[in-house]
Amino acid sequence: MEADRNDGIRSKLFSSASLELNMSFGGGFPVDSSKNSARQDMPDLGWMYQFGPSLIYRLSLESSDLNWSFHLPVRFVGSTDGSHTEEQGILLNPKIQLQRRLACKYSCQLEFILGGNFATQKLNQYFYSVEEDFVTSERSAYNANAGFLSSYLSMRFLTHYRKNRWGLTFTYADYSLSANSDSPLFKANVSRSFSIFYARDLWKSKSLSN
Repeated sequence: MEADRNDGIRSKLFSSASLELNMSFGGGFPVDSSKNSARQDMPDLGWMYQFGPSLIYRLSLESSDLNWSFHLPVRFVGSTDGSHTEEQGILLNPKIQLQRRLACKYSCQLEFILGGNFATQKLNQYFYSVEEDFVTSERSAYNANAGFLSSYLSMRFLTHYRKNRWGLTFTYADYSLSANSDSPLFKANVSRSFSIFYARDLWKSKSLSN
């Protein structure tokens, strides 16, 4: 069982020198529509959860200092408000990842991830559709389409010393080619995010699997 910011929690189902199949899990925070001008008087967006298989093809040996890999996660997405749970569709997130080991006092690694997100119509409707009941003078009715959601580039620095791990991640996402860029709920072509994480190993088995 492993975890990181991009893939959430994941568990290996199969692994070889060049291929890996795992099951990954993730989630997202809710949106209070009363605090979002575009969604004013519309239903809130609940807590998001997603899970599904991910196929990884390694384009270079994992033991080398420079590693390329292609990832193909398929996520089944749902939402909940704590009392009601609803399936919201499927998210496809193909991406290419470059990992570069750095020469430093501790174990250091630099990663670049280039990827895209494609969603089913139901999932895009959850975020971008406007039903007749919520039409206003500034918000027209809209029925979202299936298709491209966004592309993104993430840069991440990781370091590991004994039981401690630290990381910095910067992500630039572009939505300008989104299949639903003409939705009245679509407000920005780009987004930027920065995150810091710290983790500490509390327990490790004496025998580790490869």
